[in-house]
Amino acid sequence: MRYYQKSDIGKLRANNQDSCGIYINNNGYLLAMVSDGIGGLKAGEIASSLAIEYMSKPFLKKTFRQSDNLYHWLREAVENVNRQILKEGAKNEEHRGMGATLVGALITNERTYVFNVGDSRCYLIGDKHMNCVTHDHTLLQRMLESGLIAPEEAENNPNRHVLINALGIDQPLRVDIEAFNNLYDMLLLCSDGLYGYVAEEEIRKVLLRKGSVEHKTEKLVQLANSAGGFDNVTVIVIEGGDSE
Repeated sequence: MRYYQKSDIGKLRANNQDSCGIYINNNGYLLAMVSDGIGGLKAGEIASSLAIEYMSKPFLKKTFRQSDNLYHWLREAVENVNRQILKEGAKNEEHRGMGATLVGALITNERTYVFNVGDSRCYLIGDKHMNCVTHDHTLLQRMLESGLIAPEEAENNPNRHVLINALGIDQPLRVDIEAFNNLYDMLLLCSDGLYGYVAEEEIRKVLLRKGSVEHKTEKLVQLANSAGGFDNVTVIVIEGGDSE
């Protein structure tokens, strides 16, 4: 398996509130994650780093058995992250109200478990097709699903970045988890700093070109910055094959 990650501040932001990480545990399972922080000052940066830290620590300590329910483990782990972010926000007035998105892929020998909270995304790429396999937890997505607006009205809608679900909210948390057979060629995790400014067709073209995962990741970040660099951008690209 080959993989690469990059997080960039962009051109206009004062600090980078995105975090990411790739981890291998005792089973040889891979956990890759992207988190986009929400909150004033450095609170979002703290929330996203806590999300990555509190998901990776139990994963690295855990040796999974064949009988383990990975849906259950992931849900419990994400809910624990939510509690930790709320606890940190309660301790520090400057961090109160902070939150973060979280998207991740837990890749086992046979299956990939994709989980998300918020609007960071996962795409699976194979046979020249690229499919987004996560659902944005935004007001815009709810309006689209309810038929309140048409898809062609979505691009410039002011509600496109309004989250209705995120880590750090003091209410029932929605955690989406889906499992896929490892039949895809490539997996992309990203914050909205990429897909919000670079067309999916352009992303697909970069991923399907020949080249290393490092080159593809760097190119996607470059495209986001060339489109204005309005937001932090974080990208993880994973390909099958020997570890790198």
